[in-house]
Amino acid sequence: MIGILRGPPLLALLALLAVGCSASQQRPTYIGSTENEQVRTEPKPAPPPEFTVPPSHDLEQYATPFHGVRATDGVALEPSAVMDDLSQADVICMAEDHDNARHHWLEFRILKELLRRSGTSGREVALGMEMFEKPAQPVLDHYLSDKGGDEADLLRRTEWDHRWRHDYGLYRPLVRTARRRGIPVLALNARAELTRKVARRGLRSLTEEERKELPQLDLGDPKHRAAFDEALEAHPHHGRPRRLYAAQVIWDETMAATAADWLSARQPARQLLILAGAQHCRADAVPGRIRRRVPSRVVSVRPVLANTGVNLPTLLESYDYALVLESDETLEQP
Repeated sequence: MIGILRGPPLLALLALLAVGCSASQQRPTYIGSTENEQVRTEPKPAPPPEFTVPPSHDLEQYATPFHGVRATDGVALEPSAVMDDLSQADVICMAEDHDNARHHWLEFRILKELLRRSGTSGREVALGMEMFEKPAQPVLDHYLSDKGGDEADLLRRTEWDHRWRHDYGLYRPLVRTARRRGIPVLALNARAELTRKVARRGLRSLTEEERKELPQLDLGDPKHRAAFDEALEAHPHHGRPRRLYAAQVIWDETMAATAADWLSARQPARQLLILAGAQHCRADAVPGRIRRRVPSRVVSVRPVLANTGVNLPTLLESYDYALVLESDETLEQP
């Protein structure tokens, strides 16, 4: 949920963790007279905000000319050549800014192109979403089924307004396409309660039952840790970096494990489009952690706006492709 160097995704992570940190300042009740005997009773979480169904958005109104740049050779690619490259991958991790409508338009275009090509390739296509936590999978499956309810029921039961909060209208075209075409949508993310607890109190604070939710964690990747520390240095925060990093790794590893399980069960003819924040889609984050679990071609893709001072060579040290939107106009977000 944090951006690679700057921007709203990083602020979103810090805001999430701030919720946990502020909650810890509510003076939880302790039982017992010594430090070793204390049992902490957490305050009850605030109730979720009143549910409302967001309006629809036509992503095509945000269509923007673009070209691709490939990290391996720095070659600029026309849109058709970009799609040719991406269609060869088993997994495409789209590093979005969650409130950027142009990024969602690109995701929508890629999904439609993968589905179009699946008719001849025979690949099973799925959509993986950071925006839904793993316990939401049965609700998603019900919505996608022939007997599924309406969107209001989906969003209410998955607590979208409480757990994700970004405008569902920007994701609606992709989820509706998945439902119409009968393709799976994977709830990739770890429970917020779990990552928030680790960010506040560390891995040792988890109960035995909570530990069962954890996938295998690699906390020793120096490049991944350095990128995370660089991002934190650019923004004020109140947590301990080691704990915040552990929470980030839980996000990455949970999404990677969920994706790898789906890939393994359907190999070799499968293809997964992942929607996640920029930091999660770095080559050494979710993509690398998928490859550690299952042999697969995983590519990371970062949309960027032209003429905004982005250093493409530096960016392409972390992503396999940059999709350069050829506009310097400020887009008023919906």
